[in-house]
Amino acid sequence: MNTDEAFNMAVLGVETEKFLLTPTGKYLLERAEIDREKAINEFKTVDPTNTSEVRRIQTDLDTPDRIVKWLSDAIDSGRAAHDALRNQEAELS
Repeated sequence: MNTDEAFNMAVLGVETEKFLLTPTGKYLLERAEIDREKAINEFKTVDPTNTSEVRRIQTDLDTPDRIVKWLSDAIDSGRAAHDALRNQEAELS
């Protein structure tokens, strides 16, 4: 990753962290947790022979987890890029 890419990734990570502190970011995280819990509860009572319903619930369960993972990945990648930039700067000093 070149310096520009690392800088852009670091900025993305910081911006994602800030976004999650906004009302919209908090809403998305809360909504993801609510939808996840709903899918878990549906999964507990679904007829296991109803494969179409089981697949729907699996998708409903996977979607919130993916969204949260994408946001978390953006933050983690941003932190790693920030660390790489700091190390690069230290090497140049």
